[in-house]
Amino acid sequence: MITARLGRSANETALPGFGMPDERLARLAARRAFIDLKLSFMRAIADIEGHTGQLLQHKVRSSREAIDLWRLRSAVFAALPCSDERSLLHKMELHQQLGSVFLEASEATGFVPL
Repeated sequence: MITARLGRSANETALPGFGMPDERLARLAARRAFIDLKLSFMRAIADIEGHTGQLLQHKVRSSREAIDLWRLRSAVFAALPCSDERSLLHKMELHQQLGSVFLEASEATGFVPL
């Protein structure tokens, strides 16, 4: 009976969803960063009117990962009016949030010799 209990506990630790505390904290931090990014997108597209605004709202709401929002960034930036001060603040916020989630995109990358 003791070996059965030990075998069961060993299998339980191998199940997905379990892991080291650092792994759980990393997943929570990534999820929090995604939610902050998604909220920034939602605030920005709230000012976009018409069919384009509705389409972008639907796409942002249905996004499940940060890469989905990364793919929508150019459409959102293009749809935001350039002359509006509020739009400029939204663009700056989006750039900051995207830079915090996608670190490589925020840094100047160049060619590196092999």
